[in-house]
Amino acid sequence: AFGYEVRVVPESHVYHVGGGALPQGNPRKTYLNVRNSLACLYKNTPRGQVFLKVLLRLLLDGVWGAKAIADRDVGTLRAIIRGHWHFFGRLGALRRERRRLYAHHRPARPAGWYPRSIVWQYFVRRRRRWARLPGIHALSNPACRGRLRGRRGRHGAHV
Repeated sequence: AFGYEVRVVPESHVYHVGGGALPQGNPRKTYLNVRNSLACLYKNTPRGQVFLKVLLRLLLDGVWGAKAIADRDVGTLRAIIRGHWHFFGRLGALRRERRRLYAHHRPARPAGWYPRSIVWQYFVRRRRRWARLPGIHALSNPACRGRLRGRRGRHGAHV
């Protein structure tokens, strides 16, 4: 991939607790989440969808910010704003990176992306588990069954 050699060790197991180093509600964690998710969304969304998806993400962050105001959570509000400023400040560099990536490969939809709104599924449809999302067929794969039944690895993460 882009001049790098890729190697695989199929027997390996990776345990990861997303954001485990920072506690939930920590403004630094919020800032990193906002900044990184906007950058990832911008860099990896197909050209015809990027504007709408980034705009939607910014609007959802606005709702998050309004909730922070209602809760008088200044730290979260500042972290969201700071994440947006960082994203827009790096937009030129992200655009160049996007062009470089898409010069080699233009996927119709990035592999592994859920094609629907997880926010809608979680808050409106009340689907709280990944395996219950429409379009997720991991349970039909016998190799995944044991892992989706709640086995826990180090740090309490599902594996």
